[in-house]
Amino acid sequence: MAVAVALAGAVTTTELGPAEELAKLEYLSLVSKVCTELDNHLGINDKDLAEFVISLAEKNTTFDTFKASLVKNGAEFTDSLISNLLRLIQTMRPPTKPPTSKDPVVKPKTGKEKLKELFPVLCQPDNPSVRTMLDEDDVKVAVDVLKELEALMPSAAGPDKQRDAEHRDKTKKKKRSRSRDRDRERDR
Repeated sequence: MAVAVALAGAVTTTELGPAEELAKLEYLSLVSKVCTELDNHLGINDKDLAEFVISLAEKNTTFDTFKASLVKNGAEFTDSLISNLLRLIQTMRPPTKPPTSKDPVVKPKTGKEKLKELFPVLCQPDNPSVRTMLDEDDVKVAVDVLKELEALMPSAAGPDKQRDAEHRDKTKKKKRSRSRDRDRERDR
């Protein structure tokens, strides 16, 4: 019931940005959960009471101060209910950061500035020494190794081809010899 009322209230509000809408829905969800806890423990399902408890929990972040403020306002809650409410409120609604006016005015960034922030390594100048990493000796060694590998390649492939050809010839002969049927007259 509380969620339906909360959602109906959210629909009639003025146009908000996506972040504000999400924050409002999170708050309404928190109010609904606190209402459910109060209903489970006390049998009271009151949205205003839930919002009051949430505001007290935001002002008093420790168990002892929260309990003292509830007792001061006339609430007779058990310790387990108080701890459950405080835990629920603190997990679902992290402490809000006070707005600071000391922040400098942020200028809109151009496309290049955004790319510089996203990919700072790509903004570094090219290192010309990387292009000339191989010495002439290294190139000569690499060429020699490739020549040796090429020299080994035909000798390794030669015997395998001969074996495959011999194997194929033998299988053809076997197939031919099996294909003839015996004569009945010869069997007698």
